[in-house]
Amino acid sequence: MALLERQVPLGVLSEIAEEARSGAGRLVLLTGEAGVGKTALVERFRRSVPDAVWAEGACDGLATPLPLGPLHEIAARFGGDLAELIRASPARIDLFATLLRRLEDPRWFDVVVLEDMHWADEATVDLLRYVGRRIAATRSLVIVTYRSDDLPERHPLRLALGDLASRSSTRRIELAPLTVEAVRRLAAMSGLSGDELWAVTGGNPFFLTEVLRAGSTSIPASARDVVLGRAVRLGPSARVALDTAALMGRRVDVAALQGATGADPLDIAELLETGLVVDGGEALRFRHEIGRRVVEEAIPAYLRALLHRRLLEELRGRAAEDPGLLAFHAAGAGDHEAVLEYAPRAAQAAAALRSHREAAEHLQRAVASAAHLHAPEEAALSESLAGELATIDRIVEAETLQRRALDLWRRQGNRRREADGLRRLSHLLWRLCRSEEAVAAAEEALAILEPLGPSAELGFATAALAGERMLHGRTAEAIELAQRSAGLAEQFSLPALLSDALNTQGCAVAMREGEWEPLLRHALAVALATGAEEQAARAYANLAALLCDEYRFEEAAPVLQEAVTYCAGRDLMTYVAVIRGLRSLVALRRGRWNDAAAMAEGLLRPPRPSPINAITPLIVLGLTAARRGGDAVWPHLDEALAGSLASGETDRIVAVRVARAEAHWLEHATGAAQREVRAAAVLDGATSWFAGEVAVWHARLGLAPPAVRVAPPFALELQGRFAAAAEAWFDRRCRYLAALALLRSDRERDLRRAFEVLHELDAAATQRIARERLRATGARTVPTGSRDSTRVHPAGLTLREQEVLDELRAGRSNAEIAERLVISPKTVDHHVTHLFTKLGVHSREEAAALAPTPSLRRDR
Repeated sequence: MALLERQVPLGVLSEIAEEARSGAGRLVLLTGEAGVGKTALVERFRRSVPDAVWAEGACDGLATPLPLGPLHEIAARFGGDLAELIRASPARIDLFATLLRRLEDPRWFDVVVLEDMHWADEATVDLLRYVGRRIAATRSLVIVTYRSDDLPERHPLRLALGDLASRSSTRRIELAPLTVEAVRRLAAMSGLSGDELWAVTGGNPFFLTEVLRAGSTSIPASARDVVLGRAVRLGPSARVALDTAALMGRRVDVAALQGATGADPLDIAELLETGLVVDGGEALRFRHEIGRRVVEEAIPAYLRALLHRRLLEELRGRAAEDPGLLAFHAAGAGDHEAVLEYAPRAAQAAAALRSHREAAEHLQRAVASAAHLHAPEEAALSESLAGELATIDRIVEAETLQRRALDLWRRQGNRRREADGLRRLSHLLWRLCRSEEAVAAAEEALAILEPLGPSAELGFATAALAGERMLHGRTAEAIELAQRSAGLAEQFSLPALLSDALNTQGCAVAMREGEWEPLLRHALAVALATGAEEQAARAYANLAALLCDEYRFEEAAPVLQEAVTYCAGRDLMTYVAVIRGLRSLVALRRGRWNDAAAMAEGLLRPPRPSPINAITPLIVLGLTAARRGGDAVWPHLDEALAGSLASGETDRIVAVRVARAEAHWLEHATGAAQREVRAAAVLDGATSWFAGEVAVWHARLGLAPPAVRVAPPFALELQGRFAAAAEAWFDRRCRYLAALALLRSDRERDLRRAFEVLHELDAAATQRIARERLRATGARTVPTGSRDSTRVHPAGLTLREQEVLDELRAGRSNAEIAERLVISPKTVDHHVTHLFTKLGVHSREEAAALAPTPSLRRDR
């Protein structure tokens, strides 16, 4: 089929190639729906750069992909050091560095294509992140293809794309389906109705190709019948070869296919004639994954098991055997012994490459085949799977498996493993917000181990109970237990345990307003230096959280960025959810409510995070809706309250209660708001920042504040120094909190400033209260705010920010803008900062040069 409507992306690729060839390496993100023609575009582009050295690797659509599968193909093409190294199974950072050295070699103009990255394992995503950050210093071009319609919200690739998309060396090309005009042109050459053809295929080039080959449009929206219509014309031996190839994945090793099926060269030629399979050089490959899946799904169950068994027998004993592929075929063949032989090895290899999702999938196959194992082996297998599932935030499944392992350890009378199982279960129960059960399990674990004498298990159990005591405000006990576990860590040379103990001790010290930061940074350094990845993730999370709790956002920003890069690159999705929740909270506190809500909504989409990780995004969504006068306030805040109460953690309970008090206040339900802040006044273990929030809300609601130590901005408000309190919040770029402080003033100037800030933030519900306060002070004019129809802006700007942008385009200084808009120069400074962030620019000149956006009408 002719390559229609692709001249523009081909031209863009050619321009990018010239940039890369000249020494400014480029990463191209080529995306679009399945079948839209990404591969065809790359193949056509290849003809225009005959001087390039091409290396292509595709991610597989099998249930469990081979970690770093594309890199194996790329290494085979490049040869040299990379090919030698990959056969030795080194640490993946060495592989990444070796590939980068090849791309940096000035003798070559390399084009690397990573196809179908939506199926990438976490190790391959990490490869993309590593190369993408360094590509600018090479004269190479990396093209990444992925489906825009097949990428879950929490897929590691989505996180990597977010990190790479903003880099100056990255370009993004999105292919759209063909227009109806293009389809009519194609139809004119086939005798089919163009409009009908477009209605059937939606302009998808793959579907179009298949329909045009079939010569009829009487098919469903998928190409299933077309694919099978072509497969049915094959002879018996060629059809068996096609079915077997479909079970082998996107790349089909010809020798393995012939060995498993007995196919001869004529059978292979017959496969190629169908067009479903093409010659990929060293191997065959399906022209499109849709075709492979259609063939695979049509294989009868009895034949599927037989073909898997033949492939298993053929692939066993090969020099480069892949335990993951062997486990996949063993499971398909129903060979439980082979699954138990290969799946744990595959899981271990995947986990070593930080592909924890793939590791979990391999272990799930093993657990499903474990009925005839001895109890200790089954327990260890279940416990390993529980650990992998916990890493990727599938906590409910992890708890079930951990309980199974615990039951088996108990039946065996293995007290040490039973206690360690209880310790693991305690952590899972905490993540499920089942506080009482979590504490009981931690206490039982310690009670079992203490009589058995010092051990590594005792160290970890002591640390687990220290963490529980810290979370519930029993700081002295937490510190003492943490110090005991640190001593056992030193005794048994356990750096992960040492990091955990320092981490817990630092958090407990923070609750007592002590010097916590050195302890947390020491915990992080120990974990990073020794490769204790889960403890490094915990240290990152707690360091960032404590900085955010103290409103030290400038210091928290680099920690959050490092944390999400570290955790996403290692598939530590439980901690990715923690960090993203913190980011949404920071965005809320700094007035970036659209960003905050978008991040929180993304976190809460299926698959949902664990209950403990859901509390923060629920608060963010509830408060954003409440302040804007929107819907869905109480479903979010009710769920957050249930989770926080079940967690038993003071900080979480206070945070939710304060949020609920504010939401009631915004609805003029003063009595309900007062009940919430009274319930929040359970402040044992709360820092002066949390206590300060509770105290000022008491004052705002006409209640006597509790006699507690509060942080400086709250203290200023409680002293009646409202303007000073507001300035303290403005200094921290927390404009909404500044406005709340000003709303308690009786001075019209302060109230008008509060209203201005609330108007900029689009805080419709809080603006109503500001108007009431202005009327109560006898203000002669009271602003009416803006209508809902004026609140949507294509760049996410507020009305005031759009006005400031218009003034910037006119070339006016901040002082001139302040005078024209009747606001303070400092407020203009804040607006300009937010404009730069939202528009992605770094100077007034860049902002002014952007294409004008329609000015939004403002009602006065």
